Amino acid sequence: KGYRHEATEMGVGCLAMIEAAVSGLCYSRSVAGSGDTLDIFFAAGSAQGIVDGIRSTHHFLLERTPPHRLLQRTLCPETPGALLTEPRAVDLAAMAMALENHFGAPQDIEWSIDPAGDLYILQSRPISMTGQATASSSLPALEDERMLLRGGVTGCAGVGSGPVWIVRTTAEMLQCPKNAVLVVKHPLPEWAPLLKRATALIAETGSEAGHLATLSREFGLPSLLALPQAIETLHNGAMVTVDAGNRAVYRGRIEELLRETKPKPNPMEGSPVQKTLQAVLAHIAPLHLLDPTAADFQPANCRTMHDITRFCHERSVIEMFAFGDRHHFDQGAAKRIRDNTVTEWWVINLEDGFHPDSMLDGPEITTADIISRPMLALWEGMHARPWEGPPPVPLTTMATFLVQSAIRAGLDPTLSSLPGQKNYFLISKNYCNLSVRLGYHYAMIETMVGRRPIDRYITFHFKGGAAADGQRIRRIELLADVLAKFDFRIDLMGDGLTARIEHGTETFLYDRLKILGYLTIHTRQIDMALTDARAQQLYSKTFIQEIEEMLNHDQ
Repeated sequence: KGYRHEATEMGVGCLAMIEAAVSGLCYSRSVAGSGDTLDIFFAAGSAQGIVDGIRSTHHFLLERTPPHRLLQRTLCPETPGALLTEPRAVDLAAMAMALENHFGAPQDIEWSIDPAGDLYILQSRPISMTGQATASSSLPALEDERMLLRGGVTGCAGVGSGPVWIVRTTAEMLQCPKNAVLVVKHPLPEWAPLLKRATALIAETGSEAGHLATLSREFGLPSLLALPQAIETLHNGAMVTVDAGNRAVYRGRIEELLRETKPKPNPMEGSPVQKTLQAVLAHIAPLHLLDPTAADFQPANCRTMHDITRFCHERSVIEMFAFGDRHHFDQGAAKRIRDNTVTEWWVINLEDGFHPDSMLDGPEITTADIISRPMLALWEGMHARPWEGPPPVPLTTMATFLVQSAIRAGLDPTLSSLPGQKNYFLISKNYCNLSVRLGYHYAMIETMVGRRPIDRYITFHFKGGAAADGQRIRRIELLADVLAKFDFRIDLMGDGLTARIEHGTETFLYDRLKILGYLTIHTRQIDMALTDARAQQLYSKTFIQEIEEMLNHDQ
């Protein structure tokens, strides 16, 4: 909730353990039924398995008003043991309403009954509930071929869409990407840190009373529980849409359902920590030094930490590539690659990236002088299909661009990159780092393709552009869609993207480097043309088709 732990005091409570015959949870206002009912979930023994979502759970639905008539009884024959009698359920309902009246809000109550029949209230706290938690979609379930799964229990109503990510182990938990649909066997409390990253939750067991279901309501995260065969039916990376209110999972992204989605609540909103971070962030995040070629790109104009890091990065790259020339150290001098394009590509050999028999006395080299296989794979992708030049720009976009160009000198949509800009390769035989600035976006690719699978990875960073915010973000979403198609893990933030792949065969990684080489060239300035979702889909389809043709041609 955003309160510093140093500013709070914590009491220590000491309780005798109860030899529980039957235990459970009671919601003094039903989380799934009508507003005039309450829920009692219970099982024999302690309630631990209910909270962890690993036990089948009995359920009573009662009226909130006396005499608390029992309206619905759902029993699970596969979990024998002591059951809650109807008179004891009525007593518990009366106690729940007394607690609600005392605390002034509907309560989430944990309770136990011992073998002597005595009722113990173990905990009572406000029900974690967002405005949309119990509200079903105004649209009915879509009964068509897109439906993959149907049934289960609604933990929190709502609609979420994203690629499937199945978590069985801690390692899979650590690899969970942002904006994924989280799929688990049991809704264990240990998966709770993933809820902030997910767009929806699916579990094969559990109930509305489980800890993870409670947290999903607190975060407004659509959650569907007790859905058998979810892990068997769904596969990592597959795009699905979860309609938790209608208890259905669909193939693909269902826009008519997603249009009803409400923003997730922010538990930190208005807290002391949030206010402090907002004040600090103003000195960290904004970037004012946009153009390294501008006259005002100077240390004195650094106003934030972002400005400082950007300035240091640009100047360090220039110094690194000028070192060989400045100190007459030919072996370490940057060499320009002789190419038939106007773009400048420069390379520094860190160790063994050049052919040992090449003559390297001059300022230029050809790709025949290079034996860095990761770099050659990137280069092949960059030249697999010629770039057709800047895309046609709609008049409305051009008007926006002209306004920006009046502010940022040097913007010219007809150029492939700014005049005098250089793009740098750092290479060795098995390593390559490429820093690219083309058409007002920035990209960095780093890769190692070693002998052992553990020594193989690719990291790709992409950010920026000259178009409006919405168009830059569409380009990032386009890149994310294409890269996810070819097995990259994606992390998005605004108009920036990070994609990564680890391990795999050498051939697999070289193919992915060719893909990044292709995208580096062909995504420049398309943000200017991405004025709507239709253009984004068209480019995505074209890129995927051309990449598949490129990879199939190489086989």
